[in-house]
Amino acid sequence: RRPIVPEIERMEMLTHLRHVDLVTLATDYDAKGICGYKLVQAIKPDVFVISEMNDYSKKQIQEIKKHAKELVVFPAQAETTTSAKIRLMTLDFVEQAKKAIESLSNLL
Repeated sequence: RRPIVPEIERMEMLTHLRHVDLVTLATDYDAKGICGYKLVQAIKPDVFVISEMNDYSKKQIQEIKKHAKELVVFPAQAETTTSAKIRLMTLDFVEQAKKAIESLSNLL
């Protein structure tokens, strides 16, 4: 049942950022296991941005650096995950339901 926010919506959000020129969903993997590697080779981006929570190995990052002028690794931005938020919402809902049931059983 994941992701909660579909890829297309996440991509659309990125297009509204002033400094973003291109957003694409890369689904191709090369022999080195790098997703979107053919695209990186073709467009040779000025900046290639990844999160510190990325799945790229050091070897893959070195390959990307061959074609991108700059590789920027951003720290994780969220203090919590979507999964954690859903879990908290679910627990809150269960707690509210429990209180409602207790209130009803006290009336009976």
